[in-house]
Amino acid sequence: MKGKLILEDGSIFRGQIFGGSNATAVGEVVFNTGMTGYQEILTDPSYCRQIVTLTYPLIGNYGTAKIFNQSYKSFVGGLVIGELCDFGSNCAMEKSLSDYLAMQKIPCLYDVDTRAVTKKIRSAGIMMLFTRSRRVILIRLNLKMRMHHLLWQWILVLSSIYSIHFNRWAAK
Repeated sequence: MKGKLILEDGSIFRGQIFGGSNATAVGEVVFNTGMTGYQEILTDPSYCRQIVTLTYPLIGNYGTAKIFNQSYKSFVGGLVIGELCDFGSNCAMEKSLSDYLAMQKIPCLYDVDTRAVTKKIRSAGIMMLFTRSRRVILIRLNLKMRMHHLLWQWILVLSSIYSIHFNRWAAK
């Protein structure tokens, strides 16, 4: 299914979207230039709710396995890649990357020129990103609304990384 990656400045990058007809992601776009380690990136809490663009052209070629996880779940808000390899080849492989992304409910936009996306981010700085599988009207937020949105994003990030439990203490 066709999808779009829309940056805050209005730049649009087209590709194919994986994750169903309602695969949508909103968040800060970042990039990683590593040649390997896509599963480690997906499970790294430092990428929490960020949409990660991987610049290496072929992603998924060694599948996924629990031994590569950096945490108990995937934290990214979305994944943008060049070519998605459906058939991994590794003796430790347990699932394909496609199956892993579906299980973790991570939207993935592929067949995208990730080098162009990365160059745009590098030259323009941090931008918010919106990926969607249907036609979208992008509304520019004023500064006050944008700050409010970022505050809520950080609250969501912190609440998804840290679990807070209150215990009642009683003196005996």
